[in-house]
Amino acid sequence: TNSTLSLKRAMMTTKVETLCLAINAIFKPFKWLSSISILLMNSFNDSKSIFSNPSSIAGFFGWVIDALKRTDQIDNTLIVFTSDNGGERFSDSWPLVGGKMDLTEGGIRVPWVIHWPSMVTAGRVSHQVCMSMDWTATMLEVAGAKPHPDYPLDGISLLPVMRQSGCEFERPLFWRMNHRGQRAYRHGAWKYLKVDGHEYLFDLSLDERERANLGGRHPQRLADMRIAWEQWNDSMPAIPSDAKVSLGYSMQDMPQR
Repeated sequence: TNSTLSLKRAMMTTKVETLCLAINAIFKPFKWLSSISILLMNSFNDSKSIFSNPSSIAGFFGWVIDALKRTDQIDNTLIVFTSDNGGERFSDSWPLVGGKMDLTEGGIRVPWVIHWPSMVTAGRVSHQVCMSMDWTATMLEVAGAKPHPDYPLDGISLLPVMRQSGCEFERPLFWRMNHRGQRAYRHGAWKYLKVDGHEYLFDLSLDERERANLGGRHPQRLADMRIAWEQWNDSMPAIPSDAKVSLGYSMQDMPQR
């Protein structure tokens, strides 16, 4: 598009401090990127296959990388590639269950990849649990900035993890969703989940597909995690009473997961 070309020209001639490149063609197969879009739609949440087609991904980001190289900014630029949720309803999220609009792992677990040659060793793998909001805190710290004291961040900076191996930290995560009355809380390998009024407890280190409900075997852990979620929920603004859920499709189009 004209705006994309203008942005590329700007990157080639000036120092761009921050750029967020949001590609909705990953989800919508527009004609000009139909083959790439369909390919990524089917594999976007699969950490094994998402990078098996570098030429397709280069179609989106290649011009950014090219501009950074031409302006000698590539080594000192932090590039983050990730997603805000699991795959669409036709995505293959195996071995995870669920997708977008689900709080099962297929709906909330996504890969993230960073490229920052001057700071991060190539080929490193981290199993740090994090959430999208952590990238806000990370990029502020990278830039040497701090959040406004009146508006503290929910995220935690990942810069120590990026700088050095062995700096992973414990990161409790909470979710809630009006759709199907869903709630989830992850602490370490344990996950509390509630969907349609049913409560579950999973050990993700042994059961990432969330097939074995351990609530009956560990009732105290289930109760403790339920209380922790409720305490977190009480600290958050209430979901507006007029909040609506619109999936864009119904059970006539696709059965429930």
